[in-house]
Amino acid sequence: MKKLGVIFFLMIFLFGCQDESTFNEDHPTVEKLQSIVLLIVGDTQNRIIPKGFNIKLKVTGIYDSGKTEDITSTVNWNSSIENIVKIKDGNVTGVNIGETSVNAIIDGIKSNTITLQVTDAVLESIQLTPTNSQLAKGNSLALSALGVFSDKSVINITNKVKFDLSKEGIVTINGSSVKAVNLGDIDIIANYQGIKSNRSLISVTDAQLTSIQLTSSHSTISKGYSSTLKAIGIYSDNTTSDITSNVKWNISNPVILTIKNNLVYGETIGEANVTATLQTTVSNPISIKVTNAIITAINISPDNLTLGKGETATLSAKAIFSDGTINDITKSVSWNISDNNIAAISDGNITALNLGKATVTATNGSIISNTTSLTVSSAVLKSIRIRSDFPDATSIFVVKGQKVLFNAEGIYSDNSKKDITSQVNWISSDPSIAVAERATVHNVVYGQVTGVGIGQAQLMATSNNIESNKITIKASGAILIGITVKADTNSIAKGNVMQVKAEGEYSDGIVKNITDSVNWISQDSNIATVDNGLVKGVNVGNVSIEASQGSTSSNQLPITITDAVLSAIDISPKVVNLLPGNSQEILVKNVYSDGSTNLTYNPSSLWSSSDSNVAGVSIFLKPTIVAKNSGLTQISLTDGNIKSNTISVNVCGNLAGPCLGIVQIGNKKMTNSPSLAYLSSLEPPFDSYMNASEEGNNTGPHPGKFVSMTFEQGKAWCSRLNTIRFNKHITWRIATDDELKTLFNDSGDMFASRGWPVGRGYYGTLTDGGYFSRSLLSGITIGDTPPETGYISCVVELRGDN
Repeated sequence: MKKLGVIFFLMIFLFGCQDESTFNEDHPTVEKLQSIVLLIVGDTQNRIIPKGFNIKLKVTGIYDSGKTEDITSTVNWNSSIENIVKIKDGNVTGVNIGETSVNAIIDGIKSNTITLQVTDAVLESIQLTPTNSQLAKGNSLALSALGVFSDKSVINITNKVKFDLSKEGIVTINGSSVKAVNLGDIDIIANYQGIKSNRSLISVTDAQLTSIQLTSSHSTISKGYSSTLKAIGIYSDNTTSDITSNVKWNISNPVILTIKNNLVYGETIGEANVTATLQTTVSNPISIKVTNAIITAINISPDNLTLGKGETATLSAKAIFSDGTINDITKSVSWNISDNNIAAISDGNITALNLGKATVTATNGSIISNTTSLTVSSAVLKSIRIRSDFPDATSIFVVKGQKVLFNAEGIYSDNSKKDITSQVNWISSDPSIAVAERATVHNVVYGQVTGVGIGQAQLMATSNNIESNKITIKASGAILIGITVKADTNSIAKGNVMQVKAEGEYSDGIVKNITDSVNWISQDSNIATVDNGLVKGVNVGNVSIEASQGSTSSNQLPITITDAVLSAIDISPKVVNLLPGNSQEILVKNVYSDGSTNLTYNPSSLWSSSDSNVAGVSIFLKPTIVAKNSGLTQISLTDGNIKSNTISVNVCGNLAGPCLGIVQIGNKKMTNSPSLAYLSSLEPPFDSYMNASEEGNNTGPHPGKFVSMTFEQGKAWCSRLNTIRFNKHITWRIATDDELKTLFNDSGDMFASRGWPVGRGYYGTLTDGGYFSRSLLSGITIGDTPPETGYISCVVELRGDN
């Protein structure tokens, strides 16, 4: 058992030491070094070196071929700070306490950089490995001592420790190498400056492999064949053992031979040597020669074959060679048939001669194939020919609804012919153009084609996957024989349109709508016009409408055009903002079917409000919206079955909302200075003002903000009222100072009496072109010089033109 453990250990060791050249003896290539990588050997995270100790660095070169190589001994070393570490052949020794960064360079190519720190840490313990080992007499193993320092760094200190043996004569130590000299057990301890490691127990065993004898069951094999290999191990005590399953196989030319499960296979023609290796022991070489592959079997296909009398088929023969390849040898085998009266065969081509059964084989030398069973039955259908009363016609013309008869003739494998009309399936490539079916006419079965559409279709017959020749069926549509024009009503109002319909009656009995494809005619286009069946009333009167297509004309349809009727109602303005108790006149515009309009209000029409508590419509001289309570409502008008658009009415709770108040003094109307909400409700919003702020409790309504403007902005605001025809006037202007005094004398505090904002003075123009700012809270002017911003009241004088 100990002997096998040693063998396994050495086999792994030797396998890992195989040089790449063992497996690749082909042409060497020139490789170019592309990059180099610097790593710490062992614990790659240990970058701390106690002073006086060392770690190992390794440099790996990466070539353009993808090959990697240890080039540690060939590079030059760089250190960012000198005298911290000393580096030679990858061995780094801590010289002085400090930190430095090192890298390697070769041929101008630099590696990555590793930062190392040299500390004044002291050794605390030593870890010795291996802890338990078996070693065959005469063999050696290496000890490793790792020092654990006070800063928790771990350094390999094998070259610094002294090894103490529990007894003499079992092993010898040279450096860190332990060699077994006599059987027995021994403990080894590593010692450095009084600090001792754990114990390493080594057991020395006997018997070592001294040679391997290799044999093969065959020295020559055909390509694809194999030979059994056997390896016998001979030991130092002259015992032998079959070690075939333990050795590593070596082939001088892996292209010629491969080995799997102790069998050597011939891959290509040639000769190669095989050796076996275990540990460091290599067997004798044996030479194995690979010759051409040989046929091992012949397979013919198909396995079973049924032919109709007169039919032919082809058999194939494939050779299976010793190397696993398969080749077609149909023309190089000898074909054999058990009964030459049943069939004849040559080069794999077999012809059925008479009804019966036979077997077929193929031979090559002494190799006989499998057997194919042949059955010859009655002659089978090989082709079909269809034709009509015009035997050679390749195309037939049919009218929609017309029927044409066909026959089908079968041609068989023995060249016989017979009528198979009743046995085939009749097929049309497009049944929407022509329908194909089997039909009986006067007790005779035919293939019948009926034209059902317009276009071309292919007719053929099939039986047992055999298709006949194809005949093109060219189908045309049925003939139009009459047109009927009709409508749901015979009367329309002037300006309105109505749809009339044209129905076409065809020779196949089909009636269909042809409104879009006929020519339409109005007997008097001054009374009515017609286009695509749409009749439009032009003037009051009577007219006849008819349609035609080609030489076919329709009936005349009488149409009466009556007076225009109401088709739409437009009421305006579309949006109204009012204070409770205020009103707004409504403009009613009637639109008629002929496009004419008038502004005549029909007293019998009905007004509706979505919320009559907010606002309603009062009718005195003209319909007028009367605001009742704050809120939103929709106003509309219905006349008969015609409903108008809607007016959105917003009744504001006070002037802080989107409303503008009006006070009439004599023949003049005057507005309050607008709220921010009102300016924002306009489309587009009016944004030419200086600022917006809320009024105090005694100077204006809440909640909401009022805007202050410069005098010029105030003029622009009054002009905007003209643009929107506010209150139906177009001559709004800034109030004069006299008009503001008259307003105050009439109403007093305008917030208390009218709900106006009065926290700022209102601009009033003077006769000399200047202006004052007057308080509508107290009625007095504000200072000798008007402020930069103030409130604006726009005024309009009531005259006949506004």
